[in-house]
Amino acid sequence: MTAANNPDQPGARMPCETRKVFGFSVAVSSVEEMSSALAERALEAQAPCLVAAADAHVITLGVHDRGYGAVLERMDVVCPDGMPVVWKLNRGLPAGERSAERVSGPDLMEALVRANADIRVCAIFAGRR
Repeated sequence: MTAANNPDQPGARMPCETRKVFGFSVAVSSVEEMSSALAERALEAQAPCLVAAADAHVITLGVHDRGYGAVLERMDVVCPDGMPVVWKLNRGLPAGERSAERVSGPDLMEALVRANADIRVCAIFAGRR
């Protein structure tokens, strides 16, 4: 488990628990918790927040391509977008330890927009399908 206290690590500006997945810190959260935390951070910090929704392909690219891995490491938070990443996060957890949930990019985007329709938070979504 990694605490969000190193400004050079993902989650440094996002108060969330992370665990390592092949060297990358990945958030242990839910869609609702993450959308809430992102909106709160946007309102408080009034600064951009870089979020990656990382499935197994993204994590694997980060492992094999150092440039791509460096981009992942600069994210404010990396969310587990895919069950293989969630399974890796939850593997071997002791009883009572919080288990990770899938936080897919499209689900996070929808939750962020719905939950924050009444406040002025600018969000830019970039991705590919």
